[in-house]
Amino acid sequence: SRIYIVIVATCVAGLLWLPVWQNNHDPQMMQWIQTSDRTFITWIAPIFQALAAWITMISLLPVEASSLLIVILSGLIMICFFFWAIPIFYRGLKSQLKNSQTCLPTSLLGGFVLGAISLFFAITYILGTDLTRGARYNFLYFPGVIVLVAAALKLSWNTDKNHNSKPPIVVPPNLLESISVSEQNAIQNSKLFNHFPFQTSGKRAVAVIWIMGFVSGITVVSNLGYQKYYRPDLLVPIIQNVSSVPVLMATTHNTLVQTGEMMGLGWEFKRSAKSKLSQKNPQFLLAHQDEEECEKIDCPASKILQQTLSQLPRPLDVWLVNFKAPVVDPLNCFAEDISEYPTSVDGYHTKLYHCLEDDT
Repeated sequence: SRIYIVIVATCVAGLLWLPVWQNNHDPQMMQWIQTSDRTFITWIAPIFQALAAWITMISLLPVEASSLLIVILSGLIMICFFFWAIPIFYRGLKSQLKNSQTCLPTSLLGGFVLGAISLFFAITYILGTDLTRGARYNFLYFPGVIVLVAAALKLSWNTDKNHNSKPPIVVPPNLLESISVSEQNAIQNSKLFNHFPFQTSGKRAVAVIWIMGFVSGITVVSNLGYQKYYRPDLLVPIIQNVSSVPVLMATTHNTLVQTGEMMGLGWEFKRSAKSKLSQKNPQFLLAHQDEEECEKIDCPASKILQQTLSQLPRPLDVWLVNFKAPVVDPLNCFAEDISEYPTSVDGYHTKLYHCLEDDT
């Protein structure tokens, strides 16, 4: 009865937050995952995106490393590990459901996880808000998944005790002649399987899963997994090396996505200043426009950029970062051929203008 009291109390507490949510709801926060196009890709993409998120819940190797070979090997190992571990989790949860003492909590946790997944897909396909695009959203039910994994591994952990309590089956030598060759091979294979390091039961299997979890944690804290799609840590050193004069970072602003991209650059510049790698303090311009990309000549973002440049002192380096509006070369400013510089990194597409003093 206590569990039902907890459920009711949780629902009541959640209802109390509804007015707060309605008063503070900002559609810009979720605009980047909203889609109105009903194409074949938009129908199947959530399935694969969700599968990728589920795989990374139990294993995450350096799939975002700079080496393509490491990325491919890490991806293959993660996929193989996922399908290897599925039977272990299945047998463990099945055993917990058959146990009268663990059936109820296992069912509640399983219902919570399955309910959350169903809700995600319902919001994605019915409301057109693809929650599967952000892997971090899946961690809403991540604690429940981890508890279920721990419960499932209990069966494997206790398997060795059950096996050790049973005497080994020995085939007398005089009976070997009556056993066919195929049966003898099966016996030999079973012996080899018992010593195979990746057996699907026993404490070895639990140890392998634990080691994979530990390595996955190291991957995350080393910034080789769950990276942002934009990499300010790669772009800022390039800007510091190329520009020797004051810098203006300009971008077109449509949603909070662009705000986050610029904040990433700002934090990286601040980190460099603290570590004394560079004392450069750039200025930032977020030129707002209603559409994501403007192709007209008189775009609002283009006008804002021109007005800002007319008020700033020279010399000045203007870095256009994901600037999705036409740019007419400002007075005494010229675009540099930056093909020799690797100025376009993940999430950032740049263009550099050198603005000279008026008397030059």
